[in-house]
Amino acid sequence: MSETGPAIQLEPARLVRALAAIAALLTLAHVVLLLVTVSTGHDEIHGLVSLFDLDRENKTHISFNTGPHRCVGSHLARIELKVFLEEWFKRMPNVRRDPDQRVRLRGGQTLALENLPLLWDPSEVVSAR
Repeated sequence: MSETGPAIQLEPARLVRALAAIAALLTLAHVVLLLVTVSTGHDEIHGLVSLFDLDRENKTHISFNTGPHRCVGSHLARIELKVFLEEWFKRMPNVRRDPDQRVRLRGGQTLALENLPLLWDPSEVVSAR
């Protein structure tokens, strides 16, 4: 596991109060964007969401959307990512996040990493077959 820095989270109680407070200001003409990317970012449900943990017990998420809008390539993408990570960690067993550098995220309809500063010892890198 490695720490990725602070996760974007919404506290449901605060959100309800905030919505109630601004409800009088909204009209039918307003467009409201709900950030689907933060819907699985609650520590009480998913453990420490700021930790990269391949062995996390609760793996529920909606990265590929849900219901009839679910990405048809999601199963292939999951397999590709699993194989990539297995091979990556096999060849670079000591790769880790640089604790002196900050991970930057970009929000919007999708959550993305702007950067991911890594450290590793080149002498321990295992060459490809």
